[in-house]
Parts: sequence; structure tokens; C-alpha cells
Amino acid sequence: MSTQSTVKGPKSSQSRVVMFVLNAFRHDTRVEKQARMLVDAGCDVVVIALRIKDVPRREWRDGYRILRIDPAGSWFLGLVLFRFLRCYRFSPSLVARLFGVRLVEPSDEAVRGGRRRRSVVRRGRDSKPAKATENAGGSLLRVLQVSVAVVLVFPVRALIGGFRWVRRRSAVVARNARARLRNSEIRLPGLLASFIVRAYRVCRRTFRRLGRGWSRFTRRVMKPIVRRLPSGVRSLGNDLHVARLGMALSPDLIVAHDTNTLPAALVVSRVTGTPFVFDSHELFLERNLPSHLQASERWLWSLPERDGVHAASARFSVSNLVCDSLRDRYGVDFEELPNAQEFEEGLEADGRLQTAIGVASTTPVAIYVGRVTRGRGLELLPEAATLRQDVHWVVMGPGSEGGYATSLAEDLQELEIENVHILPPVPSSEVGYWLLDATVGIVPTNSGMASYQLGLGNKSFHALAAGLPQVLSDQPGKRRFAEETGAAVVFDLDDSDSLASQVGRVVDDPVLRERLRISALQAGRRFDWRIVGERYRERCLEVMETAS
Repeated sequence: MSTQSTVKGPKSSQSRVVMFVLNAFRHDTRVEKQARMLVDAGCDVVVIALRIKDVPRREWRDGYRILRIDPAGSWFLGLVLFRFLRCYRFSPSLVARLFGVRLVEPSDEAVRGGRRRRSVVRRGRDSKPAKATENAGGSLLRVLQVSVAVVLVFPVRALIGGFRWVRRRSAVVARNARARLRNSEIRLPGLLASFIVRAYRVCRRTFRRLGRGWSRFTRRVMKPIVRRLPSGVRSLGNDLHVARLGMALSPDLIVAHDTNTLPAALVVSRVTGTPFVFDSHELFLERNLPSHLQASERWLWSLPERDGVHAASARFSVSNLVCDSLRDRYGVDFEELPNAQEFEEGLEADGRLQTAIGVASTTPVAIYVGRVTRGRGLELLPEAATLRQDVHWVVMGPGSEGGYATSLAEDLQELEIENVHILPPVPSSEVGYWLLDATVGIVPTNSGMASYQLGLGNKSFHALAAGLPQVLSDQPGKRRFAEETGAAVVFDLDDSDSLASQVGRVVDDPVLRERLRISALQAGRRFDWRIVGERYRERCLEVMETAS
């Protein structure tokens, strides 16, 4: 079970691994396992995620840190920089200026110690300009380059930081100007000095009023508009702030989880020279989306994904079929890293699932564990539950508190179906204990998107670790899984009669159920995360060693 760690901080000798995750990181089993695996290897692991309501900004969990940032509103700037300009292809110094940091080359001692990557310092009150050298001002071309960079960078930095940044920056400039005038031997005429002071005060008041007016405009006008934007466009704004925090952490390795974190990984890698690993949780360009968003999202992420895949030092994905698809598309190798779980011998059911839904311990239960949303085949449950009323059907996972789950509950209430239960999610480390009480697990995914057809989620491997027979939708990835493990049967896609029939077959036939259970336990031992994840750990350590 995930618990708060008492570790106060990393050792200075540890290699730092920074993971980018553009979600709240509450129920992301895959990222949790990878973080723990690298912590066990002696790495200082930091996960950068998004902050939502009632979730702490900073957290220690199982030996690694979680830093959550507020979702950004700089979506337009992210769209311009990442999609149109592809700023991660600029020179490192110019990218650093765009993101408000100053490059610091590694010292001779750090190079001798194997650390060749550049670090960064935030530009601001604490950052001092480099001292002028003999050749610093001698090149007219260099002066022109710096001047052009300043002209180009200032509006970008103003857009990233908003009015508050402009106000702070103008205050710094004014303070420095006052210091220079105070220390200068030249004295301004009294009338001119008075005019400058008054002009500065007027500008300061103007910026304050503009800032308050902009805040009201953003809150009342822009936020409702931004909420209607596709999630991918908003993610580009988040990448801006993830990249800045990632650079400040001076990582030895970056792990980009899914395509929407690749722009941030590319920027940090470009500026600091840090290698990164790409973990594709799915076929991102063919994921489950409303039909009217599919074309725009594919256009939005196609270039960043292509650039990120080719720049990554190592690439992983969830199944062989997904790896083959990505390999055919980009011409580079992907390594399979299934969503395996840790296998434990001798676990016994304790009846917690039947207690939660208020039925006897001998009642057969079919359980779905995963995100409660469209495209997961949950709309088949009302009719299937009507056909098999002796079985209680349980839906448990993130999203069960509202949205699609609410409409599903309303449909069940309208049809007066009482043998379907919607439960809130539990920590990933406890999912296996709940599955021990179930009779059969169901994965009724019915989306026609390639990501669902070829991929395999956490739920199937949770069931293997618990020795739970499964009924899966007849899709290529799941059919192949059922054939290789012998722990599942498939039902006809989008057919609630077939789903009820196959669930009833497993429930009514103890010989079949026992055979599927034994096969599941054997496959669970083979797919133990402590075995499967070892290759991932070795690969990450190999990338860091090669880079140093």
C-alpha cells in the first residue's frame, strides 16, 4: 500500500530521475511501479504531475517525491512554441532564454566525475549576469544576436509570466537603474529626475490596474473558453511549466510518460543535454476520443511524437502489438513493458468485496476495475445484468464519482436494476485483494480505436496476479493475451448477450473456472513485475551510464 515516506531528502551522490506525468498521479499504477523500481536501484526519483483540488502540491510516496504544478493557462503560447515553431530544435541558449533560465556549463570537477550535462539558473533577482571578458563586446555579430534574442524573447516571457512577471521585471529594471544613477558621478537635473520618478510611479500603478483587470477578464471570459478547448491544446500549456521545473531539478535522466509529455522532455533535453526515455502507455494518436476531436488531436501531436520518438534514448510500450505498430510508423525499436503486477503466493480472500456491496460471501461477482468512462463497454452492463440476475456486477475505478458514472447509475435506477454496483477506486496496491473475492473479471472494451484494440491495460494483469478468470472483448490484443495465457475467454464485441453468456459459462462451470484460475496463477508468476521490471531498470541505468 502507498504510504507517506519518512525520508527527508535524497543523498547528494544519487542519480536523479525526473518523470513527467500530465495527470494528477493518484491512480497511475504503471508510473508508481516504475518509480519504485528506480528508487530500489538507488536513484532519487521525482515525479512532476498536475495539481487538482484536494490533492497535495508536494508529497512523499514509497521513497520518491511528487511535485504537482497548477494547470497552466498558456495554451496559446504552448501551441505556437511546440507545434508551429518546434522550439525544442532551437539552440540551447535561445531555448534557455525563452524559458527564463541561464545555462551553466559543468565544472571541470563535474566533468571528471562523469557529469557532462549543463545545469540552469533561473533568471531573476538572484541571477547575476556573467562578467564581461575581453572578447565579450568585440563582436558586432554577437551583439546583434543578443539584441535580436532579447527582442524575440521578451514578448514570449511576458506571455508565459503574464502581467505579474512584467511588473516584477520592470521593478528590477527600475531598481537597477536607480542604483546605477545613485553610484554614477553624473547628476541629473532636478526637473528631469522628478519627471522620471513620476513616470515610473504612473507606470507601476498602470501595471497594477492592468494586472487586476486582466485577472478579472481571465476569470470571467477566458476560463470558460479554455475549458471548451481540446485537452491536447491545454496540455501544451502545461508542458511549458513542466519543462521549467524539470530544468530546475537538474536531472540525470528524464522519463516521459506518454506523448503529451514529449514537448517538455525535448526542451529539457535540448537545454541541459539530459537523455530521456519515452514510455508510450498507448497509441496516443489513436486513443479513445470523441469523433469530432480525433483529427485535430492527431494533427496536434503527430510532430511532437515523431520528434520525441527519434530523440529518445530508449522507448517502451505496453504490448508487442503496440510496439510493432509504433515501430512500423517511425522505423525505430520499441521494447515491450507490460503492465505486470507484483505476484504474491498464498493470498486468501477476506470477503471485503461482498461486504462492500452487501451480499452473501457465496454470491458470484463479476468485476470491472478501471476508469469509468465511455469506450470501455460499460454500457453493455445493464442488459447483461438483466440476463444474469444471479450474478452481481461491480464497477470500480477512477471516475466513479461523477460524469459518465452518474449517467450509468441513472440508467440503472431507471431500469430498476439492483445487481450492478459502482464503487470508488482503491489504492493500486489493494486492487489485488479486492479481486480475490470476485468470481470473474470482465474487460468489455468496445472502442474501435487502435489503442484499445492492440493494447493491454492494468486490469488484465491485476487479475492474473489474483488468479482471477477473465472475460475479454474479442479484440486483437486481448485475443492474443487470452491465447498465450489460457486465463481468459473472449466474447463478441458490442454484444451484451455474448458477455452475459460467457460470464455465465465461467460462473456455472467449476471445472472451466478452476482451469482458468490455474492458468492465471501460472501466467501471474511469469509476469511478476519484479521480473518484468528488471529489464526496465537495467535499461534506464544503461542510458544514464552511457550519457555520463
